[in-house]
Order: sequence, then structure tokens, then C-alpha cells
Amino acid sequence: MPNTHTWAERRRKVLGLLSVTLLALTVLVTTANAAQAGPGPFYYIVAEHSGKVLMPENHSKDPGVRIVQMPRGGFGAQHWKVRHVENLSNGQTIRKFENRHSHLCITIVDHEPGLLTQDQCETGGWYREWTVSNWNDLWAERPVKIWSHESNLCMDMYGGWVDDYTPAAQYWCHSGPNQTFRVDYVEGT
Repeated sequence: MPNTHTWAERRRKVLGLLSVTLLALTVLVTTANAAQAGPGPFYYIVAEHSGKVLMPENHSKDPGVRIVQMPRGGFGAQHWKVRHVENLSNGQTIRKFENRHSHLCITIVDHEPGLLTQDQCETGGWYREWTVSNWNDLWAERPVKIWSHESNLCMDMYGGWVDDYTPAAQYWCHSGPNQTFRVDYVEGT
């Protein structure tokens, strides 16, 4: 007859090892999922004249969809990663604005005034690159001017309108408040 005391001890040891292994796997999976959750930090891009934030129209993930302003709602489609491209010797920086939801970047269509859309971040060269007037102001959440590195036209809220769904555009640079933006950190990213 087998020794039940030894069997019970073995069983406890095996269950203990299984518990430790499960705990380690849980920690490993949780850590991996946290790393995949997002490469933040993310920011809202706020149009100073309206206080509204930029996002792809209707939360779309499709290339070519226009960028519009909407009230801040905490949606992933309103979160942008400000990707560094290059620092210029005059204190300006070149950035790309990548959407958290679509993983597409704000882009110009051509060299003329027109609406801004979202498209693949790694194609199109300078069409996705933006010059920021002052790097320190950008990170201090103070207003900055942003213009296309390709066309030298400024990011602009069409017509200076404050309505929801007003499209973002590129337009000749001027001193109007609809060409002033800031980035606000998205808490928890």
C-alpha cells in the first residue's frame, strides 16, 4: 500500500510549483500587455481659438479621411503621438503627429491650401512632417504655430470656425488665432 503521507506532500509541492508558475506567467502576460497597450505618451492637439481637439472624422482608421475638430471626449482617436523627426539649428523642430487609434499621421495633400487628412506615417516623405515654432513651448503646453515642412503653409482651422467637424487645413500663414495650437498631455499615457 502506497504511503499517503508522501503522496499528499508530493501533491502539495506540485500544486505549490504550479501556483508559483501561474503567478509568474500572469505577471509576464500582464507586463507584456501593458507594453503593448500603447507607446505613449499621447497628447491632445488643441485648436486655441475653439478649445476643441483634432481627430480623424468619425474616429475613422482609413487613409485619406479628413482631420476635424471636436469637443474633447477622451477617445483614442483624439490622442496623438508627437513623433520626433529632427531638431533644426534655429530651435524649431520637425515632428509627425501619429493618431493613437488609426496609427496614421496628419498629412497635407499637396503644396496648395487645402484640407488635412491622415495617411501612412512612413510614406509620402515631407508630406507628413511638420515644423513646430518652439520646442519648449510645445512641451510646456503653450500655444505654437505649426507648418508643413513640405509646403511651408500653416496648420489652420478652416475659416476660423469653431463648429464641431470644422476641418483642419493648411493655409497661408497669418496671425489669426485659428492657426495657433497646443498639445495637452493625455493623463495615464
